[in-house]
Amino acid sequence: MFQKQLRLLLILLLAATSHALTAQIVWTDPYFAKPGDPVTVFYDASQGTAGLKDCGCTVYIHTGVITSQSLSSSDWKNVVTTWGIANTSWEM
Repeated sequence: MFQKQLRLLLILLLAATSHALTAQIVWTDPYFAKPGDPVTVFYDASQGTAGLKDCGCTVYIHTGVITSQSLSSSDWKNVVTTWGIANTSWEM
């Protein structure tokens, strides 16, 4: 249950951050979800540096948070997936 709530929080934070930008690279539907609601995350590869635009490749999302217990800026907590391992449940 905690992972679902954390995942929702991360998505909402990401959505709130991307809403402030002129060109939204990542957004969610619904914009404001409630715990337990299904959420779809969208990624526009033509925005930002457009490095993935027309790549014809599969992109996966990797989530986690830096907390007060993190030892460094790369010490992510509450990571659900394994970096570098393709997980079809997290395919964008």
